Amino acid sequence: INAEYGSTQNFTFGEEKMETVNQKNPLIEAKKPQRTYKPYLIPLIFLLIFILIVLLTIILTTTSKTRKKVFSYISVTSSLQIYDYDLESSSFTKKFEFSTEGSSGPMAFSPSKQALFAATSNTISSYKINLKNGNLTLISNLKNLVDYPVYLSTDKSGFYLFVAYYSAGVVEVYQIFNQSHVAPTPIQQLNNTCVKPHFISSIEIQGIEFVYVPCLGSDEILQFIFNPKTGFLTPNSPRSVLERQNAGPRHMAFSENGKYAYIINELDSTVSLLSVRSNGTLEIIQTLSTLPRGAIGPNAAADIHLHPSGKYLYGSNRGNDSVVGFRVNVNDGELSLIGFYSFFNSTFWPRVFSIDPNGKFLVAVGQHSGAIEQFQIHSDGSLTRFGRPFYVGLDPLWIFFLMV
Repeated sequence: INAEYGSTQNFTFGEEKMETVNQKNPLIEAKKPQRTYKPYLIPLIFLLIFILIVLLTIILTTTSKTRKKVFSYISVTSSLQIYDYDLESSSFTKKFEFSTEGSSGPMAFSPSKQALFAATSNTISSYKINLKNGNLTLISNLKNLVDYPVYLSTDKSGFYLFVAYYSAGVVEVYQIFNQSHVAPTPIQQLNNTCVKPHFISSIEIQGIEFVYVPCLGSDEILQFIFNPKTGFLTPNSPRSVLERQNAGPRHMAFSENGKYAYIINELDSTVSLLSVRSNGTLEIIQTLSTLPRGAIGPNAAADIHLHPSGKYLYGSNRGNDSVVGFRVNVNDGELSLIGFYSFFNSTFWPRVFSIDPNGKFLVAVGQHSGAIEQFQIHSDGSLTRFGRPFYVGLDPLWIFFLMV
């Protein structure tokens, strides 16, 4: 017996043939794996691979279509700059720059995001926005203005443009055609409305739109009822709410539900909380300082914005060169201090700032430094300086984000 090969061999010599008889060895056979061929598995594997490829294609296509683009628009002396903005890293990539007539100033987007309205010292320009790359195409220039526009905004429909003129004490309303083209003459001009109007914006309450104009020089906030059919502003009753003497009301922010308004006062460096009644009139219910206790030196409070969550409020200080953060009580709108946060540059002069659409970063432009500085916004509303300042140009006055 040949144990290795499992065979018995018989040998016959002479005329007889050699005969070999193969026999199976059960011990060796048990060690051999049994293989069964299943022909249906191959097409099944190919089918599963095909389904996986289709699913990945759908996921990638859907993600690409739903991914939001964010552009940043910054006005500096004699030009308007356009950047790609990365929401995760808060990084800016410059794409376009347009020369402007005179010093660039305030900007406003149409509600449809189809147009940008930008003011200079002597012109209001209308631009069509390319939503694919953020680029602008000039539509029209509105000239022969009564003064340098200090603030622009639109009504909720985007059919009218509101303009405030600081030195002249004038408020104007222009009609907007096709959400982009500003009429050559105002449909309403309110002269000597107050002293040094510095802001104009509106909120809607129960289907009625109300417009507010803080007047820095007369320490009051004008209150108007807006007629969307005619575009006219009619003084509410009372026509204004008074701030403290020498407060200097400047810019405003409104809660999403329209129940509360917040105003930053330039001259006495304070923030006031106002309740908004159902008839659109305001009532001051709280006032807090924008400066840390013991702060010395001149200061001019400037800009104010609510966090997209509505949980936090921020204001900027020029002179102290800092940002103050407040926590917002969502039940009654009242404010409590989070902290004070200094800019890297001690002569930064943060005239305006903006909060990115995700609410992760606060980005400010320094009118005196010509640079952008950023803060990261944490989950508790506190801030930490983020990245390094970078130069954008002389006398930057405005910054906006547009998510499309």
